[in-house]
Amino acid sequence: MIDKAFLVDFNILIYHLNNEPVATRFLTENFHKCCISQLSFIEVLSFDFTHEERLSVQSLLETF
Repeated sequence: MIDKAFLVDFNILIYHLNNEPVATRFLTENFHKCCISQLSFIEVLSFDFTHEERLSVQSLLETF
């Protein structure tokens, strides 16, 4: 069983991608305790990213 303390909502991920310091700090400090749902994965990728951004974002999401 994987021991995770936080199920991160897609809003936190979007705030992080938009360089919101509180979201970035939370993820940085707690990354090892975080997971995301498949729905959040899909929701984040539904945003309008350039091809390069999309690859980078998908890579980040896959680390969860």
